[in-house]
Amino acid sequence: MDFRWRNTCKQHCFKCYSKLANFNDRHYKKCSADCYLFKWLQRCLQSCHQYYTKSNCKCRSGQEVCEGGSTAIGGSPSGPSGSSFLWTPNLYLNSNTVANPISTPPVSITYTLTTTINGCTKTDQVTVTVNTLLNPLVSATANPDPICAGKTSTLTAQGSANGGRGGPFQYIWNNGLGAGAIKTTPALNQNTTYVVTVVDAAQCTATNSVTVDVTPCGSIGDYVWIDTDGDGIQDANESGLNGVTVLLKDQNGNVLSTKITTTGPSGLQVIIFSRPHGK
Repeated sequence: MDFRWRNTCKQHCFKCYSKLANFNDRHYKKCSADCYLFKWLQRCLQSCHQYYTKSNCKCRSGQEVCEGGSTAIGGSPSGPSGSSFLWTPNLYLNSNTVANPISTPPVSITYTLTTTINGCTKTDQVTVTVNTLLNPLVSATANPDPICAGKTSTLTAQGSANGGRGGPFQYIWNNGLGAGAIKTTPALNQNTTYVVTVVDAAQCTATNSVTVDVTPCGSIGDYVWIDTDGDGIQDANESGLNGVTVLLKDQNGNVLSTKITTTGPSGLQVIIFSRPHGK
């Protein structure tokens, strides 16, 4: 018999003996006087030794999670039926007294599981490693960008697996845009930053952002028509003229942009130039 179990069983001799047949005060007194040698106590020791050598006190093998991810850390099972469980340290767990708690650690951590039954205890350990390479990647773009004040832009997000499980991916935008890979902004009058969160098949997440720049835009509006009679007034029989080339120049006469008009039958045309960079 392994002598190292003596103290544990001695402390719980009464609990163990209370479950044995023909137990009486005489047996208990003799047990207390000679804990290791008394034949009834040997049955208690054997029971305790059997628990240590044959029963389970098992955590899962080392676990790896993404940043922000969760995992169960108990075994299958973590201990025999009727056991009590204690996980230490009690950090980032949904409970530290259940067989299979969920751990959501921000950093790598090692847990110790202690199982107890009939006064006998056994321990095991598991390490949960946080691996940021398991988190997905996500890109975010805006088109067009920049835009004129009062206009909209289309935002597009694209997720990729990195080292994790990959798709299907879910996308969630801030600023009230909601879920979806492609979203259209409302009309914007100032620079606005949008943040997108991607969630992969393992519920691991990543974020990225895109800023839509809003720039003041100038416009030129007028009527262009074939003025047959040369009076400067568009008559009913004088149709609008398409394809007029409009040049935008700086103060030195350098051409900054060129636009070709498309007009309606009346000859009304409006052409818009974005503000040149640095002007």
